[in-house]
Amino acid sequence: MEDDAFAFILTGEDDAPINIRSKDEDKTTKMTVTSLTATATKENHVASFPKLWFTMEDLKNGDSYLDERDFVYRVHESGAGEITDGTYTNKGMTYAGDQFVLVRVRNNEATGKLDITYSHGESMLEYPQFINTYEAKGNVDAILGAYKQISGRKWQTGEGFIFQIKPLWNSMGWDLEKMPLPTDDTMVVTSGNEAVTGKTETKSGYFAPITFNTPGVYDYEIEEVIPEVHLPNMIYTEEKHRVRVTVADMGDGTLGTPEIHYPATESQVPSTFINRYYGTDDGNNFLFSFTKEWRGEVQDISFVLYDPSGNIHRHAFKKEKISETEYVYKAWLSTNGEYYVIEDPMVGYSAVYVNQGKYADVTDRVYNGGRIINFGVPNTGDGRNPLLLVAVTVGALIGLTGLLCIRKKMLPKQ
Repeated sequence: MEDDAFAFILTGEDDAPINIRSKDEDKTTKMTVTSLTATATKENHVASFPKLWFTMEDLKNGDSYLDERDFVYRVHESGAGEITDGTYTNKGMTYAGDQFVLVRVRNNEATGKLDITYSHGESMLEYPQFINTYEAKGNVDAILGAYKQISGRKWQTGEGFIFQIKPLWNSMGWDLEKMPLPTDDTMVVTSGNEAVTGKTETKSGYFAPITFNTPGVYDYEIEEVIPEVHLPNMIYTEEKHRVRVTVADMGDGTLGTPEIHYPATESQVPSTFINRYYGTDDGNNFLFSFTKEWRGEVQDISFVLYDPSGNIHRHAFKKEKISETEYVYKAWLSTNGEYYVIEDPMVGYSAVYVNQGKYADVTDRVYNGGRIINFGVPNTGDGRNPLLLVAVTVGALIGLTGLLCIRKKMLPKQ
């Protein structure tokens, strides 16, 4: 607290008068007061009262004089109000209780002067110490959320996507388990929660409030929970977005309203998570397609589309049925190139990739316009067994080689 200043009051025991020097020019006149005040600041931590003045008259006891006498003074911090149970708290500041100083005045016959000593209870310190503690207290809530878009199609009625929030970092150095969380660390963005009206129909969702009771900086991470069963032709985002909550100490023992900041938007507007649907062209111009043929029982199977550099481009395609055992899979790309598909392995089936055009042949991948043929192992349909396919292919090559050799022998020597 920038303007911290603490005032103290000194009073005599049972409100006995206090003797100090007067402020006249010769400074030899005794002046009696009922209390003294002093102030300690941030720069000067010591509060100094005016000097007390004692004379032989203070040792007088009737017609005689005592060898020594004790005087007790009470020191009270003026901001502390009424002390209860040894402390007093006001605006976040907990004040120490009153303290007492014993001043012993002794007649030193050897020197003809008065000796004065101070003591503070059982402490060996010459002056009492007041140690105040400050803590901002209270509960303040922050509500965090996320925006959701589907690129490629409109939202369907009742459709929803699950999000989760996790603790990431805090300025207090706490273990992450100590960071506050909402009562439920998941929430659902549904089709009915309109956030922004536009082509992609942005929806919004919010977690339950997070309650903070300590000032500091708190970072959280929000991500979409990808379901085990995907929606058809939907690619789920794997992005994780950070959100920062700053809880300020207002300096008066209270906490300020939390400030929420999403780095992705550089504002208090939640981050947007985009899932991509490839059942339509999505505004792209280049069609990539391949045919899937089952020679055996038809199963659900997944594919991975790679770009020309061998990086995964997507997993979802628009699926069109041609017959009970044949399907066409389509995806629209923003650029044309040598994209290719590899099928995820499936137990009990083998795949043959048959291409046309530039890549016409059986290869380890299928390019645009190609065909993937699945065979059951063992084969349950009326198609060829992959071993038979290999045997026929090898046999044809052997026959062709033999024919070339025979024809070569029939040619006249040059």
